Amino acid sequence: MSTPPHRMSADGPGRINPWLLAVAGSLAAAVTWAFFAFPYLPMVDLPQHAAQLSSWVHLHDPAYGFAEQFELNWWTPYLLSYLLARPFVALLGVLGALKLVVLLSVLATMAMYWLLLRNVKQDAWLCLLGLPLSFGFSFYFGFTNFLLGTPLMLGTIVLALRYAEQPSVRRGVPFALLLGATFLAHVIAFAISSAVAFLLTARRIVSFRGVLRDYWPLLGGLACVVPWIPGFTRSPDISAHPEIWELGWGRLWALPATLFAIGPADEVAGWLGIVVLVLVLLSLGKPSRNVTRYGLLLLGVLAYFLFPFKLRGVSFLYQRFAALLIPGLILLAAGPRPLLPAWLRRPAIVLFSAGWLLMFVHRLRGFNQEAGDFASVIRELPARLRVRPMIFANGSAAFPATPLFLHFPAYYQAEKGGYLGYSFARYYTCFVRYQPGVDIGMAEDQEWNPHSFDARTEVPKYDYFIARSAGNEAWPLFRNSPQRVVLERHLGPWWIYRAEE
Repeated sequence: MSTPPHRMSADGPGRINPWLLAVAGSLAAAVTWAFFAFPYLPMVDLPQHAAQLSSWVHLHDPAYGFAEQFELNWWTPYLLSYLLARPFVALLGVLGALKLVVLLSVLATMAMYWLLLRNVKQDAWLCLLGLPLSFGFSFYFGFTNFLLGTPLMLGTIVLALRYAEQPSVRRGVPFALLLGATFLAHVIAFAISSAVAFLLTARRIVSFRGVLRDYWPLLGGLACVVPWIPGFTRSPDISAHPEIWELGWGRLWALPATLFAIGPADEVAGWLGIVVLVLVLLSLGKPSRNVTRYGLLLLGVLAYFLFPFKLRGVSFLYQRFAALLIPGLILLAAGPRPLLPAWLRRPAIVLFSAGWLLMFVHRLRGFNQEAGDFASVIRELPARLRVRPMIFANGSAAFPATPLFLHFPAYYQAEKGGYLGYSFARYYTCFVRYQPGVDIGMAEDQEWNPHSFDARTEVPKYDYFIARSAGNEAWPLFRNSPQRVVLERHLGPWWIYRAEE
């Protein structure tokens, strides 16, 4: 006679298995240590988010020179991560506060996996996979807002399940509040939450009064969107590029790797993705007969394979939906008889999560070695400079094909202020953005194409140039400069040039 999964994962409906808690706590402690033991996290956009947070914190500090550049955009739907980080800046610094928010997002995702598994009556030990699965495409590209939106999205789905079972004010109010919080984290996470929650709470609609009675939590969450709509409709496109679709079977090949990296160039990540998919499929019960439970998986699969690469200036769009695959499989699972018995699947889950963690720490150490002594570069530069990044070598050997150094010079602006040639402040959706009339700096895509640097027009705009390359690759580009440029410092892969008066 088989034992129901919720009994196997907890000693009773309201208790947590102490062994599961111990393993989860150990993994969480190890990840926390890794985050703060090394100076830099392997997240492409994190330096730009650090500059955004620093610009808010030091907006009126004349030592940073931010007041004449920036304004705050309180109507952005990407606000929550900065609000959470702000109170910790005094204790941990700007970068440390952002690391804490990312860490909380990762740990909260594992916790939401646990809640979701219990609500669909599957083995809660699968929640341990939520930790490595948090380190996928969005993590390595540094999409901190989407990372924060992921556990909020999963929590909203859990509350929608509970509300569907027993509609009440007591269950509806937290449902509506969490849905609103999801919007403040990321608009895509909010759209996913709203669509899936609507399906899960779907009933036969016989009157307008019935809609208000059954769906008022969703309407309450949608109220958060209303103040944002006018600004969005009046906003300009943030990119001159048209939509980029790039449809094809290559997306299928890339899917497993996207769960643990930015794409199939990381072969180890590809194998990890295949293994985790097989492990999850063998560890879940039979698919549910309730068709509303298929919404999350269907949305994730359709968006991953049919959405464009770039839409309205937002790049790397479809890849983000790979993160819905495993939660979608969990949501549609039902029944107590997985193919893999508990005595085999639980050790396999623990070994997989622990093995991934060892690999991540090893790679993290290698990445920080690749960064060199960039902290000393920042310390030795004067404050409030006008800095132009020139990143020729943006990739990392530790994390294959990941352009982790693309925005690294933004750490200078986060620590010492000044003006940065490429800043997220140029985008209307960002929390800190340029005031009208401020020069946004480099042309579109120049951060990806450093050889497009034009010394005749750009050298007069900047004080210093921070380059990263294997050799003195930037030097020939200064040949046509209208003023003298000198190499002031060379430290490992970092080359620091100064424009003389």
